[in-house]
Amino acid sequence: MWIITVLAVILVSVMAAEHFKKRITDTLPLSAGCFVILLYLLAFFRALWLIDLLSAGILAGTGIILFRKKGREGLSLIRTVFLSYFPEILAILTVLILLTVSQLSKIATWWDDINFWATDAKALRALGGFAGKYGNAAPEFGDYPPAISLFKWFFLHMSPRIYREGLGFGGYLCMNYLFALPLLGNLLGENGILHPVSSGDAKIAFTVKRFASVLLGSLLLILLPTVMNVVCFQGTCADVTMGILYGTLLLSLWNDRENTVTEPFSQIRVAIYGSILVLTKSVGFEWAAFAFFFFLLTKRTGEKTTDNRAFLTGARIFAPWLLILLTEASWLCFCLLNRRVSKLTSAGIRIASSGNGSFFGIAKEKARAFFGGILFQPMHTDRTVFFDLSLAAFFLLLMALIVVFGIRKKYSGKTRNRLLIFTAVTALIAYGIIFLGHISIFAGETQYETAEVMAISISRYGAPFTVGMMILFLGILTEDSAEKDGLSGKGESFSGKGTDGPEPSRRAALSCLLGAVFILLTCDYPGVYEGLFGYRAHMDADLSSRKEMIDENGERFAGIVSGKKELQGKRILVLQDQDTVHWVHNAYLNLEVSPAAPVYESVNLKEISGPELQRTIESSHAAYIYAENAEDFPEGAFRDVFGEGLFPETVYRVTEDGKPYPAAIGEP
Repeated sequence: MWIITVLAVILVSVMAAEHFKKRITDTLPLSAGCFVILLYLLAFFRALWLIDLLSAGILAGTGIILFRKKGREGLSLIRTVFLSYFPEILAILTVLILLTVSQLSKIATWWDDINFWATDAKALRALGGFAGKYGNAAPEFGDYPPAISLFKWFFLHMSPRIYREGLGFGGYLCMNYLFALPLLGNLLGENGILHPVSSGDAKIAFTVKRFASVLLGSLLLILLPTVMNVVCFQGTCADVTMGILYGTLLLSLWNDRENTVTEPFSQIRVAIYGSILVLTKSVGFEWAAFAFFFFLLTKRTGEKTTDNRAFLTGARIFAPWLLILLTEASWLCFCLLNRRVSKLTSAGIRIASSGNGSFFGIAKEKARAFFGGILFQPMHTDRTVFFDLSLAAFFLLLMALIVVFGIRKKYSGKTRNRLLIFTAVTALIAYGIIFLGHISIFAGETQYETAEVMAISISRYGAPFTVGMMILFLGILTEDSAEKDGLSGKGESFSGKGTDGPEPSRRAALSCLLGAVFILLTCDYPGVYEGLFGYRAHMDADLSSRKEMIDENGERFAGIVSGKKELQGKRILVLQDQDTVHWVHNAYLNLEVSPAAPVYESVNLKEISGPELQRTIESSHAAYIYAENAEDFPEGAFRDVFGEGLFPETVYRVTEDGKPYPAAIGEP
């Protein structure tokens, strides 16, 4: 059934490209974005399974409407339009399939995947949507937004009977690739290579050229993030995805800046890209705010409006940003109502409300490592074949490009100054926040006291800035020169220019070549190889290491909990021996038993009283209780709370009358 959804996304993309006179590389990621928003809405009702039926309805409905309006000519129109974009669609599908296949054997080994991303996606697959109150499978990361997990869900959904963890990683890479496609349109489309040509006029040689061009351009898109950070090939890092969405949003605003801010297509893609950006990670709202700042600096409203139309025009201009704000509010309200909060959010609130500035005492040590990482360490942390850029070098390159583009008359002096201000201000704010995080929330993590390790963290959390700005400036580099040569192709459909299609100009081709050379000389080839192919060499060792992270008590708990439908999406309080450190073990255990939602409490069951234990149970808001088997466990104790007593390795259900008088699931 998932194939129907893929076909529906392609159909919507092709019809939108024809209707709005846009490139398929603009409409396909937008259709994918609408698909993510639809999944987001369905997930509230645990109705993700409906996506295939809705997609079938889209396919059937489109065919019926066109047939009723134009008869067989309407259905023929779909075929003609589809064939006009066939080389690009085939190339993009080829890349998506190859990315997915490359990840089929991968398992979660990156700490953040274990902690949240893999655990959350697994729960979505089992529940068919969001868990209810106190029921999210990764309780310590409850308010993390779901966009990446939803995209991963669709790929996990491709294997309905067998849980294939690697499909989730394939979905993540495909998501990054799809939302970077508008840059591919700038790299190739403006010089005519992606310009739509009717199937009757296109020669085989030109069709092959278009197909090959998209494949080569796609390789650049895959390599692009690794100029700054290779973590997207180690795990499902939300920061890189945010960078791609942020860059695509900036590029869309740039391309639409002149007399098009109220066009429907422009408004739709701002609303969709911005909404997915805030649904990717909690700090996505920061980058959406930066994009709004960019919009205010670069927008041109075009024709002047009368007083009577001014309000309406203003409403149309700012409507997409209001929708982004509403999307953010919808997730925050859902988290508030369902008591979903992450430990980092709680820590940030405690620090902000305490008024205690003692964490600034370590600022000097962290600052030395922080600025050392910025100035002297490669952004992607590896030493690669050609050039390894530091963040400082990358920033200076951006500022130099802005000046050079101004000298080359790509934009006015006013625009140059605004771009300089935007780049400097957003960098200062973004990296200032990252530094504050390291001396406050991450103050106790001593590994960040060296420049080498700090650079890894900076490149990861700063990926929205570096990846986003690189997408924007590569887009500016390739877009402007091609337009001056009259080869934009915007606003046309099925025209082509001669039977062989439009030929790229030297200036446009040189711009594309410069962008490609920059990526190829600065990307992280070893990291890409490891993420796509090399991981298989140590896959068995990784799997063994992951299993070893769960101790005997955890294995017994997983054996009892796994597969029990009544425990899916339910919080289970696990009582553990306080003399043992459990927190790393517990993260792996949560992934193992997802979609059940364990929370953990270290107690001394030999000393704690019945009333104290009751208060612990009540404060956990758990629906079930489980006690691990510890040495000298007082079996049958706490009869004042548990009736016949508490026995280890038994799941008890908390009654709904507000008192924790549980009934055992099965006999102890």
